[in-house]
Amino acid sequence: MRQLLRRASRTLSTSTKPRLAALRETLARDAAPKPPPPTTPEDARSFFVETRGCQMNVSDSEVVRTLLYEDGLREADSAATADIVLLNTCAIRDKAEQKVWTRLRDLRGRNGKEGQTVAVLGCMAERVKDDLFRDGLADLVVGPDAYRRLPAMLRSHEQSIDVTLDRSENYADVLPTRVEHTAHGAFVSIQRGCDNACSYCIVPYVRGRERSRSVHTIIDEVSALYNGGVREITLLGQNVNSYHDASTESLKQQTREYSTGFVPFVRSDKKDSQTGVRFAELLERCAAAAPDARIRFTSPHPKDFPDDVLETIARVSNIAKQIHMPAQSGSDQMLRTMRRGYTCKAYRSLIQRARAVIPDVALSSDFIAGFCGETHEDHLRTLKLIQDVGYDMAFLFAYSSRERTPAARRLDDDVPNDVKKRRLQELIDAFRTGREARSRERVGKIHLILVEGAPRRDRGADLVSGRDDGNRVHVFPSSLPDGTELTPGDFAHVLVDRAEGATLIGVALRRAAGAGDRPLVDAETGAEFLIDEQTGASRWAAEPPLVVASSRARPPVATRAFSTRATAEDAIEGILAASTPSSVLGIAKNATGRDARDAFLSASRLVHPDVCADGRAGAAFAALVEAYDVFAPSDVKYDISQAEFQGDALTTAAWMWDDAAAAARKHKARHTLDDDGPGLGPGSYSN
Repeated sequence: MRQLLRRASRTLSTSTKPRLAALRETLARDAAPKPPPPTTPEDARSFFVETRGCQMNVSDSEVVRTLLYEDGLREADSAATADIVLLNTCAIRDKAEQKVWTRLRDLRGRNGKEGQTVAVLGCMAERVKDDLFRDGLADLVVGPDAYRRLPAMLRSHEQSIDVTLDRSENYADVLPTRVEHTAHGAFVSIQRGCDNACSYCIVPYVRGRERSRSVHTIIDEVSALYNGGVREITLLGQNVNSYHDASTESLKQQTREYSTGFVPFVRSDKKDSQTGVRFAELLERCAAAAPDARIRFTSPHPKDFPDDVLETIARVSNIAKQIHMPAQSGSDQMLRTMRRGYTCKAYRSLIQRARAVIPDVALSSDFIAGFCGETHEDHLRTLKLIQDVGYDMAFLFAYSSRERTPAARRLDDDVPNDVKKRRLQELIDAFRTGREARSRERVGKIHLILVEGAPRRDRGADLVSGRDDGNRVHVFPSSLPDGTELTPGDFAHVLVDRAEGATLIGVALRRAAGAGDRPLVDAETGAEFLIDEQTGASRWAAEPPLVVASSRARPPVATRAFSTRATAEDAIEGILAASTPSSVLGIAKNATGRDARDAFLSASRLVHPDVCADGRAGAAFAALVEAYDVFAPSDVKYDISQAEFQGDALTTAAWMWDDAAAAARKHKARHTLDDDGPGLGPGSYSN
């Protein structure tokens, strides 16, 4: 089957060789450092693009760059020096739009450049329209389907707007200009728009109806990215797994199938009966076109996961074993009000099916707290779903009513804001408890990791970070036991030594051949082993010489309490013997408040009096609190009297903030949830 698909991919690409060559030229240009292409005159008008929101907006900004380059413009180094500033915006929640209004006032104020043209692009432009012209904040307003007109609108030097939605526009012939080209990742847009009509979602009204690119153009772009060194390719769409190219002959000749038990709120029997290339076949063709690269996709809808898609993910080795499965709620009443087209029972059955078909699949989801009419019982059902499933990642938000949506027109946003916030916090706490348990399950196992570069947080010299199939972050030394060094874009087999919150710490055992070179598992014992590259013989991963050879390079334990092998007795003795706040927490003297917070929470799981019977536990916990206060920002305190354990997690009720602004800032820092993204399901309401 794989050979057949490769032959098909080659056949499909034959008719588009000039376009493939152009794609490769574009990749070469992207890989080169600035300044932009030499064909652009130095005195040409300059532009700068600021992108907010989801991955689709990132992809759209790459299309906009190409269109402006082709019109003779050059890219500036910053908004402050650009002649034209383009804000590619998000409209999924009110807070995302408020940030754009703030940025517009900033550009028209003291931080702006005299005579500068400001253009608002994307979903907020489509939703707000000419209101963006008020007070002279914007010069141009351009919707997601009107980017081809943008160069002409800029040349006119007049205030103008184009927010026309075009059911045929997918920019398939525009070669994206990736300004941040890396060896490890790129997005490929395969589908635009959404037909799901969920009652809360603005996406169908700002992105239009669903339409898919042709297989030919997608395979050409994937092939060019792979040949240019990209090793992780993410297929994008507002409803990515509803992909359908009716114009291309299919190898499978399948009509549309839905997940068992799912009945879409909106469906077309005529379209569903058509054959052509559907998502499972596209996935396999993309994987064949980039055989050593990891293939991901986002954002899907649960209704479009028939067995064919699940089995393709399981069978094709270089497709990531990770699925984003947006639930939004665990209450049948809320799911009906949201127009989701399934019950909680059907959703749970799909989760069980995915885990049965794809061993060790990583699952992520979206949830909305405080939707219209949500009762306490509805909230508890959602909480129970999160606890039962145990997601590897979740994107959770309080409901934000959006004009033009069915919910805004017909339902009352009747859940008070303080109740929304409390319920959201409870969902976050439940998710974090489950995620940390899932992280601990990965200790002692071998994972296939794509190296991305230095860790975001400074953990010491000679360390790199990367992600596994489930998008979990791993940190490990860059040196291999054979003395060679790993670089960004390399795949490696990493043995996990411990978990530090959601981050996994370990050591690289060897370089992997690509995204399909996975550690194998013995069917009877479940033990993992590797294949010797020279002899082809199996080699147990836990074989002493292999582990001992790599142990010399293990990263240092960031903090005593982080170690999964630490005991409560060891932690208490270390805390009580320490003489400085940093040594109490087991962190560096110049550590950040966030490092201190992480250390405090990790140590608390061992020594808090609620979970530790040792008579010294109270004194050790009090010492931790005192040490944390030295590092914490002045607006954050910890009230011991409010601290309780729920399962294995310390409740957050004990965190006290002096003012609302500090609370918002700290909430965002602690939970790494950005109201602008990452979107398309993750971080949005789209699916």
